[in-house]
Amino acid sequence: MWEIPICFDLIYSKDLLFHFKNNLISYNSYLNDFIKCKFQVNHYGFLPGFFYLTGLPKELYIPRKSSPSKFVEKGVLAVGESSVGIYPQVSPGGWNKIGKTYVSFFDKSSNPPNHIIPGDIIKFISINNDELEFNLEKFSDSFNIFKIGSFEIIC
Repeated sequence: MWEIPICFDLIYSKDLLFHFKNNLISYNSYLNDFIKCKFQVNHYGFLPGFFYLTGLPKELYIPRKSSPSKFVEKGVLAVGESSVGIYPQVSPGGWNKIGKTYVSFFDKSSNPPNHIIPGDIIKFISINNDELEFNLEKFSDSFNIFKIGSFEIIC
């Protein structure tokens, strides 16, 4: 099982708040339920390194956005219907942004380039904005390429 640190601060989850029509109770309830979930890597697609996660309970499905965003930052965690994924690079996107990580799981110079593979289990760990910002600034390319030993791997 991979534990991935995610900042669910409002600055990274405005799509979720918009989905709940600025209702903070529903917004917080959704995030509390989401963080309890475990997901499985199903497949890759859309972008190199973009993994599709399954296992989202039906009550947490969020429809794709009616109008895609032209710019989604690298590391953004998003929900589109029944799937969950992390954008591995800057791109347009039609899923609802709910958080952000400083960890990158795709390195085109590695063999294999994907550190997480289909069948792996993912759990998200909530971090605060200070921890996210600290770790984004800590690396010269502003993004941490995952390395074995950086996170606890639970078997």
